[in-house]
Parts: sequence; C-alpha cells; structure tokens
Amino acid sequence: MRLGIDRVARGQKGEILVRGYYRGRGEIGPFFLGRIYDEESGEPIRFERITGRDLLQKATQLSRDPKEYEAWPKLASLCGREFTNKEAKHALGVAEATLAKYLAAYVAAALLIKTGKGKLTRYRHGDGNCSSPK
Repeated sequence: MRLGIDRVARGQKGEILVRGYYRGRGEIGPFFLGRIYDEESGEPIRFERITGRDLLQKATQLSRDPKEYEAWPKLASLCGREFTNKEAKHALGVAEATLAKYLAAYVAAALLIKTGKGKLTRYRHGDGNCSSPK
C-alpha cells in the first residue's frame, strides 16, 4: 500500500488530504482531514475526517469543477434505494468518465456508499439526506 499526504491551502476546511493506492484493489481516498483544537489552550490535539456536503463543496473548489457540486441534487430522484451506474448516468446526464469522477467524489465525501464490484456495483445515499448541499 502506498499513501500520499498533502497539505491543503491554509484557511481551507480540510487541512490535510490523504490518498493512496492498494495493490490489487485500487485507489484509496481521497480523504480530507481537519484539525481538532483543544478548547482551552487552542492547541491542535487530533485530526478528524471531514465528510458530507461541506466536504463536497470544498473538494469541488480544489478540483476547480463547479459542476461536480451542482450535480449532487440531481441524484435526489434516486434517494432511498440502491442504484446502478446506469441509473446515475441517466439522472446526471453526463459522460461515463465524468460520471466516474463525480461518483468517486461523492463516495469520498461519504455522501454515497459504494457496494459490489464491476457489474454488481451499487450506490446508496450515505447520510439518508438527499437534499441539496448548503
């Protein structure tokens, strides 16, 4: 397994980006980690994974693709059940390569949960809330 760690621009919500590759299994991440500070001293005490819509918006800003953030509400029609790549492609109306990029970003933000492999790959909403990102 190989891991890469990179500092995100100062002032951003995710201060560290972790991504990796697991031989025979594929890519891991990206995961955005934010610092948690002690309330009394203000010193950093640990890192915590940032998930959800805030992370999706931040990741989209870093990738410079605003359409990734704007596409999320289109998946609301698939809320409450598992769906396939084909159904997601139809809901989003994007090309196959773009779909893979968007779904990977949504999984990394923990907005979607991916199960299965190949033709058995399915996705479902991870937080149970399909509303538009804030």
